[in-house]
Amino acid sequence: MSKHSSLICYIGNGVVKAAIVADDKKTLPTILTSRVREIPYQEFASREQLEAKITAEFGELLKQVKLEDLASAAAKGHSLKDACIILSSPWYVSETKVVKVEHEKAFEVTDKLIKDSIRAAGSSFLDNENGGIVILEQNILRCLLNGYPTQNPMKKTVNHLELSVFLSFSKAENIQTFKRMILSLFHISDTSVHSQSLAAFSAVRDAWKDLKNFVIADVTSVLTELVIVRGDTMAEAASFPNGKQFIIRELGKRLSTNPEVSQSLLRLYKENTLDEKLKQKFEGALDGIRQQWLQPFTKALGEMTSGASLPSRFILFAPRDATWLFSDFIKSEEYQQFTFSEGKFEVIQANADDFNALYNIAPGVTRDSSLSIAAIFYHKEHPSAL
Repeated sequence: MSKHSSLICYIGNGVVKAAIVADDKKTLPTILTSRVREIPYQEFASREQLEAKITAEFGELLKQVKLEDLASAAAKGHSLKDACIILSSPWYVSETKVVKVEHEKAFEVTDKLIKDSIRAAGSSFLDNENGGIVILEQNILRCLLNGYPTQNPMKKTVNHLELSVFLSFSKAENIQTFKRMILSLFHISDTSVHSQSLAAFSAVRDAWKDLKNFVIADVTSVLTELVIVRGDTMAEAASFPNGKQFIIRELGKRLSTNPEVSQSLLRLYKENTLDEKLKQKFEGALDGIRQQWLQPFTKALGEMTSGASLPSRFILFAPRDATWLFSDFIKSEEYQQFTFSEGKFEVIQANADDFNALYNIAPGVTRDSSLSIAAIFYHKEHPSAL
């Protein structure tokens, strides 16, 4: 009898990844294989061209998994039963909404009332779109009955119900394309799709159990994704188009170099091996880039807090060669002036090793934070599937 395994995929804006993950329900998930395809930096005339390029790379990645990784998993007695896709922004958009139900006369909280309330939370977004949009997730983050939080609201009689709901949306065409690509190669019809925001929140909450208020900042690709967590609950999510690739692009413009040279200069500066003249020029360019990145960062945080206090701890996901840079950006003096900050900013630089206690990995397989988070999330959120 073959052992159950799942195909776990991550689709970003500068990279696509896939892993075969085993899970017998009684143990932690085990990553049996992992594969990554980086998409070289280049300018695209439109968002559609970028999506087409990433979709093509995802197709090539899946072919590699089938030709090489599937055999390796099969040799260990595993066969694929289902699949999960984690999307990074802007393959999806997300929002958090508060839904309130109030009546003078007490009413009973039922499953239908909860579902209708959640459905209403997403309807306004769908109504404002011109069709072709699907809801990926509708997750209750917090439930208050007469102002008191509860994990089990069913059958309770109250006058006031308040739900904090996390919603994510994506283009139906993209979702259908990704699912069809998996089905054509692996004959898997059970494929779920989720957002990176929710997956990262779930894994971070389990890895740092003592943290109740924090901000997740993911700058691994084209965009910067932000999630504010308060009281162990996702409060807000936002993104803006300035991630790691923004740094490389702007360095190239300011120093008149190509992406490869910009990447090399970033490394040499960190190693403190640039000659003094080039170092000064590089620092001048970097200071301008810092200011350029901080402007939308400040705006996003201000809009997300809406008068509430801003957590002082940041969980930062960034490429290894740029983690130090974004950490310095976040800890810049300008941000210590925020009146809504809980205190001086502290940056925790997250990497795959921080999640070691939540998953296993086969010998010789390279650890990857995105795939680790995806495997942990799927194991936790879909226990019946694994």
